[in-house]
Amino acid sequence: MKNPLPISDGEREAKESMSALAVDRDGNEILIGLSREESEWLLRYNRDYAGPPRVRASKEDKAKAKEIREKHNVARLLALGRKTSGITLQ
Repeated sequence: MKNPLPISDGEREAKESMSALAVDRDGNEILIGLSREESEWLLRYNRDYAGPPRVRASKEDKAKAKEIREKHNVARLLALGRKTSGITLQ
């Protein structure tokens, strides 16, 4: 992997345990099912708006975050299903 996501070792370990990380064809670490751009956007969004709200996210950003999270979670669950069933996709 030539371009890891800007996350701590603890975050990486947690995400790896949930099958949430992948590497794209260009060698960029990504959140599975997302582009590098979407991955970085979602990580920034989560950091900016996690915990007690200091600044509230716009309705547009909330909707975008929901859409990106759903895309990521579907891909993550599919990967877990393939992993546990032994199915490999070419």
